[in-house]
Order: sequence, then C-alpha cells, then structure tokens
Amino acid sequence: MIKFTKDNHSISLPTPDRIERKIVHAIQSKDLRSESDFIGITHLLYTYPEREVWLFLESKLKSNNFIISKLEQNGVLCDTTEYYYYKHPQDENCFLKISGNDFQFEWERAVVEKGPMFGRIILTLSERKERELEIQQKIDQEKESDNNPIELKPNFCGIGLDVYKFAKWLKRLILR
Repeated sequence: MIKFTKDNHSISLPTPDRIERKIVHAIQSKDLRSESDFIGITHLLYTYPEREVWLFLESKLKSNNFIISKLEQNGVLCDTTEYYYYKHPQDENCFLKISGNDFQFEWERAVVEKGPMFGRIILTLSERKERELEIQQKIDQEKESDNNPIELKPNFCGIGLDVYKFAKWLKRLILR
C-alpha cells in the first residue's frame, strides 16, 4: 500500500504492478518559429534516442502540412498521429486525451465543447538521417583529433607544413 497525506486526510492506494519513468518532450507549433528550431528537433532525436518527442498540432489547420513537411525535410518521421487531445484548462503546456463521451469530470466536458482538438504526432528520426549524423560526428571527431601541423609527405625537402593546422596549433599554444 502507498499512503498519501493531504490536508490531514490519509489516502491509501494499492501498490502498482509497475512504475515506468521516461523523459518526454512535448512540442507545440508555437515552439517552431525558425529553421534552427526544426534542426534542433533533429539533433534532440539523435542525441537522446531513448526519449519520446511528441508534436501537438491543432487539428485541421493548413499550417500543419508546412510544419510536417519541414520536419520530414530534416529527416524526422511523422508516421503516427493520435487524436482527441485537449489542452488542460489550467496548464497551457499539458495535454489530456479525452475521447468519446465518457467524461470522468465535468470540466472535461467543457474542455471538449470549447475545443480545439489537437493531434499528437510521435516524432522519430529516420535511419538515413541517423547515419548521416553519425558520419558527420565521426568526421568532426577526426578533424579535431588531427591537429598536428607537420606533414611527412612528399613535399619540399620531405617535410611539409599545413598552414591552417599550424595557425590553430599556434593559437592554442599562445592561449595556454
């Protein structure tokens, strides 16, 4: 039994069979203003593949097609959409699934009648985009680790100097 105490009243609930904790990112259309916002979602999905990312869009808006096409251009899949989500009346960033006419509370009826209804789109990263980001990350790591300005290749007198690497190396040496 789990015991909760509120206002000097004790409530006992049975112990649940399972408790699952996960991080979920809920994004709304107002959060997508610039190109960097769309790229940010792509990097969020790549950096944290264990997290769920949901996009809530008001149903039947023409701007939804633009948002979905921008996401898909950035390698984000928008395959699954679930409907009957409504904003919580006291929290602008909280969405509740209320389907049918089976209302548990009277305020749920008011929320459904006032609307609007939202769709929850589950965002995932395409395998192609994931591979592309992995390759880019590997290239960046190799460039960062290869900072020796001296090249032992057939050059003038057998030793060459990469001027760009030399400038970066000299800058790091001076700033230490």
